[in-house]
Amino acid sequence: MTDQQLPGPKGGPLRGSMAAFQRNQLGFLLNNAYEYGEIYGFSLGPRRIVVISGPELNQEVLVGKQKHVYKAKFNRDVLARVLGQGLVTSEGDQHKRQRKLVQPAFHHKRINAYADVMVAHTEELLAGWRDGVYLDVDEAMMGLTMRIVAKTLFDADVTAEGGEVGQAIADFQATSVHDFTRGFMLPMWLPTPHNRRISRSKEIIDRVINQIIDDRRASGEDTGDLISMLLLAQDEDDGRSMIDEQVRDEVVTLFAAGHETTSNALTWTWYLLAQYPEVEAKLHEELGRVLNGRSPTLADLDNLPYTEAVIKESMRLYPPVWLLMI
Repeated sequence: MTDQQLPGPKGGPLRGSMAAFQRNQLGFLLNNAYEYGEIYGFSLGPRRIVVISGPELNQEVLVGKQKHVYKAKFNRDVLARVLGQGLVTSEGDQHKRQRKLVQPAFHHKRINAYADVMVAHTEELLAGWRDGVYLDVDEAMMGLTMRIVAKTLFDADVTAEGGEVGQAIADFQATSVHDFTRGFMLPMWLPTPHNRRISRSKEIIDRVINQIIDDRRASGEDTGDLISMLLLAQDEDDGRSMIDEQVRDEVVTLFAAGHETTSNALTWTWYLLAQYPEVEAKLHEELGRVLNGRSPTLADLDNLPYTEAVIKESMRLYPPVWLLMI
């Protein structure tokens, strides 16, 4: 069966299902999955889209057939305008090499240090909260994860370099979503407000990150953050290190991938716990029993199975990344 023969909405002759998709992306995809099953197809203008849903089929495509699956060129081109050739946008041998070089940054000793940063920033946030005060949880979680990511990635204060980069990445993500939704992107040489916003985001990111890289190269200091690890990383096969451009691309990619996704996961978890007080009570019981009033550490995770189950169920119901385009 070809993709044209798959069941799915017919749409119009020129734009296909573009209007319905743009009105409500998630609702459009879910409704079609209910109506047409776990595999269906539709058109967005000239582009033909095949949707695969369900754990078994996704396991087969992303794991069983992963050697035959490639990242969609359009999606890579949209993201590469600012992310460059990091792990999200690179393919083939380049992706394998970068993955090997990045891997030591997530060694247990490094993760343990990152965990300490997460706990410290979380306790600082909680110290300012008071009973009976209304707050925007999404905004609070967004600020928390930005501070943590800025500190663990390049040892920056969010009010300085981290905040500037964070805002630039948020602007870029907004423009990328717009391009993904409409199904095309304009040439960057066109001076549209949209393109100028993208160029401004890249300019800010390049200026801040490249300056940090230059400073670290000059000092040779390992400050314990991820950018230090990337600068020290060497390919075990040929002994080569990352060039500055590669370091920049990986740092920006990890900032973009690890900031908003984590924030959304936390926000939905608090929302769900508010809806199910019996689950919240069990969660507090486990945390109180295991931690006994002290701050958590990475070593505590194995003793918090219910806490892990809560997070996983929250991400199952409201996944931060609910759509993967390949």
